[in-house]
Amino acid sequence: MPEAGAWHRMLEKLSGALELPQDVVLDLSRVILVGRLQLQVENHKGVIEFSPSRIRIATAHGEVIVTGTRLFISAIYEHEVLVSGQIDGLQLL
Repeated sequence: MPEAGAWHRMLEKLSGALELPQDVVLDLSRVILVGRLQLQVENHKGVIEFSPSRIRIATAHGEVIVTGTRLFISAIYEHEVLVSGQIDGLQLL
């Protein structure tokens, strides 16, 4: 069995050869920030923490931490979370 790094490189090459998006092949999340008013996280693994000033979202490779004021989850689907409010900070762990 190849080591994790070699496996990852092989999947990257495969996604390029087949012209498939790397986020799909490598189980990566896509994070889209729209101004300071909305954040979209695709391919999430669930909400870990929620408050009006901080939201933590699990991903396959860590967490997305959103800080701000009057934050709320405006939509949540199986593979997508939309966070709205005044976004002051964003961390990818």
